[in-house]
Amino acid sequence: MDPLSQLPLECLQIILQLLDDDNDLTSLAVLLRTNKYFSSTVLPYLYRDPFRKDFHSTRSRQMGIAKDLSSGRLLARMLLSRLPPTSLPTALTLALAPSTTPKQSGRNTRKSLSTAFSLFAPFTTKTSIKNTDTTTGTTTSKNNSYYSALDYLAHIRHLDMRPWYAEVDCCQAHKIGTPLTHAQKEYTKSDEFNKFYNAHPFAPTFSNNWRSNSTSVQFYYHTILHHEVPWSLGFFILEQLQSLTIHRVYSIKHYINVVNRLKNLEKVDFLLREIYEEEFNHGGGDGDVTEQLEKTIQQDVVQFVQDHARLFPGRLKTVVCFEGDSHWSDQAFVKGLQAEIYRVIPPLVEPTHLGQDNWPRFWANPGATNVMKVQRINGRELPETWVETILNDRPLLERCRGLKYLEITTSQYDVFDWAVQERRNREESLGRIITTGNVHNGQGSLLEPGPCQPSGLVPLEQVELKLFLSPPNNITKYTTQHNSVIDSLAFAFGQTLRQFIVSTPYEESTIDQLHLHIGRGWVDLRALTHLELKMAVNRLIVDPLLLTYCPKLTRLRMTDYSKEYSCQDVVPCQPADISGLQILRLSGWPALTFNPATLSSTPKLTSLEFSIGRSTDQGRQRVGFIPPLGELNRSYGIRGDSFQVEEQAGVSIIRPHWSWDWNLPLMTELILTSEFALLFEFRMLHGCPALEALTLDIRSTGRDVHTRILSEADLIVPVLQSTTTPSGVSSSPPPSPIPSPTLDKASEQIVLHKLKRLNLHGKWMMLDTQCLSHFLQILFPNLQHLQMEGWSFQTLKTFLLTIKENTLARRPTLSRAVRCLRIDISAMSAKQQGEVKMKYTNTSRHEDEDETWEEEQEEFFKPYAAKVMQCWSYNTNEYIFVGHDSGRWGRCKDTFERR
Repeated sequence: MDPLSQLPLECLQIILQLLDDDNDLTSLAVLLRTNKYFSSTVLPYLYRDPFRKDFHSTRSRQMGIAKDLSSGRLLARMLLSRLPPTSLPTALTLALAPSTTPKQSGRNTRKSLSTAFSLFAPFTTKTSIKNTDTTTGTTTSKNNSYYSALDYLAHIRHLDMRPWYAEVDCCQAHKIGTPLTHAQKEYTKSDEFNKFYNAHPFAPTFSNNWRSNSTSVQFYYHTILHHEVPWSLGFFILEQLQSLTIHRVYSIKHYINVVNRLKNLEKVDFLLREIYEEEFNHGGGDGDVTEQLEKTIQQDVVQFVQDHARLFPGRLKTVVCFEGDSHWSDQAFVKGLQAEIYRVIPPLVEPTHLGQDNWPRFWANPGATNVMKVQRINGRELPETWVETILNDRPLLERCRGLKYLEITTSQYDVFDWAVQERRNREESLGRIITTGNVHNGQGSLLEPGPCQPSGLVPLEQVELKLFLSPPNNITKYTTQHNSVIDSLAFAFGQTLRQFIVSTPYEESTIDQLHLHIGRGWVDLRALTHLELKMAVNRLIVDPLLLTYCPKLTRLRMTDYSKEYSCQDVVPCQPADISGLQILRLSGWPALTFNPATLSSTPKLTSLEFSIGRSTDQGRQRVGFIPPLGELNRSYGIRGDSFQVEEQAGVSIIRPHWSWDWNLPLMTELILTSEFALLFEFRMLHGCPALEALTLDIRSTGRDVHTRILSEADLIVPVLQSTTTPSGVSSSPPPSPIPSPTLDKASEQIVLHKLKRLNLHGKWMMLDTQCLSHFLQILFPNLQHLQMEGWSFQTLKTFLLTIKENTLARRPTLSRAVRCLRIDISAMSAKQQGEVKMKYTNTSRHEDEDETWEEEQEEFFKPYAAKVMQCWSYNTNEYIFVGHDSGRWGRCKDTFERR
């Protein structure tokens, strides 16, 4: 016996359930074809909901089937072939006839069809697959008698067919130029077809769009299929269906007549596109949906629901109307129809979540629904008016005593006042003191919190809050209110909150007016591991103690849209001990006020970013502001030429020192822009042996063009440190290099063996070839992607030759992945091209298109498995030269001024 057949049924069912939960159609299909024991067990999983979207979108991609030959349509053809031929209507019988197989597709079409049919109507051997009839899904192989006898329809419980799955006549679908077959043309002249057409004609605005009446008739033929296919499949299995999709207005009466057979129906989805409201009809006039049609729809839908509720009380639980249908989604009568429907069916019984699927049913009977056990509310899926609902009478959120996950979009600032009051009452009942403060309406913070169990409070763990900021004239009062809603959440649910995400949409007209203060009055958030504040405001001011309240953070991201600033306005935060922090991304004011001493307690950090900047006019890059160099140095206490004079004038040091000596052994990504990149010291890399990607950007939106001059002293770890200005930091025009500090003989070279990607933007300079050699050969020996923009070199030829001699030439013995270096340089002048004896071909293609670039070049890099090519970039008058290795394209960039 096959060892697989000895697998206990319980174990097999567990495996199948996991595959089913993952929508792993491929694995289920393979098991179905394994043997009889497996096929009988797999069938219920594979065919319970055979038209589920995840099955067909995934499978179609894997098989490479064209859109008009999707696996969903092929499955529909196979299932229809299992029905008695005499039960099928004429239009459908003709569509399934062998003569409709597209000849132009030839061998490829037959292969796709047989492959798809072998998936849904499985056969035992490869030979039997080759003998499959691609039209009906039947086979002539003698080994397939068992599979031919399988009753696939008996296992269907959910018949959720999208309209395009009914296009079983593949050669006709959506192809205006392809005529109907002779038999189909004859049918369109019959009394049956004309009677149907006259009862449900196209709207005039639709018919007038087509060149001839024959074209309209052709499309009308396929709208008939959209009705007949799901009706024909469902008619024989109505008793077993648990969910059903009804496509047409005139189809409802068919189902009303057989509603007594739908004894297990729990969900019905009314798409209700009338004949002229096809996907073929792109748009349509406002007059298409008439009042009479609305009245007919409302009467029929309500009658269907009422009849089913009368025959099978409490069975039907979900009714979806017009979801995703642009003709109906904005109609006012739809809301009234939904309310009427859900007053007929019983209210939700102790739901565990509220979302798009059950909100209309809840909204019809909000007071009659027990929401004590609701754990999850997906507010972003709900209508905008749902927030008003939770503020009426006794707030909905207050009634959800088991709530753990909340998504909410609102402009209301008092949504959580009830929760704040509950927390205050509880702390006071325990004899705990609450200070008076200026947050969440005077709640303040706790003193000496001590151990406290959140018994009786809503145990909210995850919050995703989106705040709409549309400030009135009183901007101060407005920002205070929205500080309140964020701080209220942190205070009220501080004992259980694990993930806290807040964002605001970008509003260009008001962004410069808005300052938000976060963290004032917070108490210990000892459960919080994920804090994300993405605020489209001019300044997100973080309370100096905020991070000390969150000792268990693993992910921290805070961003704003800070523009220009004065260093004297920066008030640094207190250092915090966050030993479990793994991801730290700060942009704007949160980055400027961050205390770098905190990095001494983050050994698990894997990704680090400090940046400032808004999107430039080009849209793709964020360039930040850098203050004048003198002001920047004074704020950090860095001694420059005028330091003594400034010190005598009473200039104080207001910002903590960045030591750049942290030990971050797990960090793989480092991104620094603006002042953080300008003051960066490469010796920090000595404590980051796992670093794989490094980005340094010293471009600025300010008037000064800052220059960073690199020398060999910057690329080693000095034992002795100097109190002079860091080597190479200056403002345009670049001065002569400042002498490097004295170095100990035991100084250690920095080598990053794992670094693969290096992005350097701004006016970086290397004044000697030896430094560049050290930079490429020693510091980053395994670099694969070099992106440079705005660099300055004495000559381009020197730069390219150095790369060639010190990077590529030394790698021929290494693996191809290591020795391939991808290079981008831009704005090369004709003189510079002549220096390296290279020619390039221009192309007007965008740099992100997946096209094969045309190129013409000499043998400059060819011996080293690297090529250089030129194309246009998005930026005007700028070229990009792309490194190309064995068909693999990479991109890095260096902007040179034209000479």
